[in-house]
Amino acid sequence: MSELTNKIIQDIKKTGFPFELKAAEIIKKCDWTLSYNNFYIDKDENKGREIDLIAECTVATEDFNSTHFVETSMIFPIELKQANQHPWIFFTTEQNVHEKFHDFYSIIKHESGFNSSHGNRIRFIQEITNYQGRLARSFYEAFTRNAGRDDIFKALTGVVKALEHLYESSYLRPREGSGDINDLEDDDPFYSHFLQLYEPVIIFRGELFEARVDEEDVIVKDTDYVLVSFNYISPYYNREFSYLVHIVKEEYVEEFFREKKNGLHKLHAILTDSEYEVVSL
Repeated sequence: MSELTNKIIQDIKKTGFPFELKAAEIIKKCDWTLSYNNFYIDKDENKGREIDLIAECTVATEDFNSTHFVETSMIFPIELKQANQHPWIFFTTEQNVHEKFHDFYSIIKHESGFNSSHGNRIRFIQEITNYQGRLARSFYEAFTRNAGRDDIFKALTGVVKALEHLYESSYLRPREGSGDINDLEDDDPFYSHFLQLYEPVIIFRGELFEARVDEEDVIVKDTDYVLVSFNYISPYYNREFSYLVHIVKEEYVEEFFREKKNGLHKLHAILTDSEYEVVSL
């Protein structure tokens, strides 16, 4: 190996490219389809920005022409972040009653056409998510001046803006003028056979900690996963409910995506009553 080649290798290792490619290979091994280096429109800045990865997993009944055809998908915009010197700290609390029944809307982007009642759909989706535990409310990067949080905030805003762009670009859209999840009833029966769930994900390389406060002290523990309730709002992004963002440590990526795929198959089986043969797309 030449001296120049060795220098290039060492220089590449300083970038985020090896981390991105390694994470991508793990996700693909879990039977997810990946799209690389996509761009989205940041409405706040009126410019294009890049999102590292988009992961998609789709399950469908086999006969597309059948009236019983159902296609269920999970679509995850993914941002990859590294922090070598500043651990990420997230402060968590228990969910309140309102959140347990409403924040699941953060992941549903199209749900028209299913015959099961609205209440039943809530229960099904809750069964395949991890949304029954604690939620992170605030965050900071340890050992920074003035308890800095810029890198975390940029990662959160970037991934939720990418999520909104993906939804708006989807071929499954609510009827013109409808932005309410409860109004998603398309006139075209074709769209009634599809369900898409969008969830924003940040894959993190570094030290990740959950912090909570009890009656007497602050409790801190290292963790592989945190779910963040992120209440982003601007003139161009105005949501009734908060975003729920998965922070997934590098070591937990494979387990996370396998669990999500298994959950998707379970949800699809429930929606189709397990009566029809299904295929992974």
